[in-house]
Amino acid sequence: MKWAYGFDGDVIAFAQPSILDGHLFVGSASGLVQALSTETGCIRWVFQASAPVRAAILTVPLGDRRVLLFGDTAGWFYSVDAENGELLWKKRPESHEATRLTGAAMAYQGTVYIPVASWEEGRTTNPDYPCCTFRGSVVALRIKDGSQIWKTYTITEKAKQTGKNQFGPSGAGV
Repeated sequence: MKWAYGFDGDVIAFAQPSILDGHLFVGSASGLVQALSTETGCIRWVFQASAPVRAAILTVPLGDRRVLLFGDTAGWFYSVDAENGELLWKKRPESHEATRLTGAAMAYQGTVYIPVASWEEGRTTNPDYPCCTFRGSVVALRIKDGSQIWKTYTITEKAKQTGKNQFGPSGAGV
């Protein structure tokens, strides 16, 4: 073994790492995204997301630099400079309060495609919660500035009330 690394204060790290130019990028349950040296395991920089980072971190070119693209479990999506950890932009691709981003994004020709899911099903144990109104989606953003190009829902119609605190159709997170 060349080196090992522990996530101080975390009991779990569930984001798949990405490697680029001698750096290993990984997110953690505390929301830290860390750039480690692949040679030594030493920390190069740390970025604090708003919530746990569970999905793989995507590395993509942007002009003469590389950026990291990733989401968190509070529904925020980030673009961070791979060299220094500087936040370039932060967007919330879905306004529903139970949104979470747990799937890895994909990029093609200057566009990032983001799978959108939720944790709304966990709220069904509360009989007063008006369940459920979330619709899964895929959102396309411009990598250069995070502006939305399009969004498509997995369920086309918005949820309507079907009973006391019951709504549908809903779900189908991506």
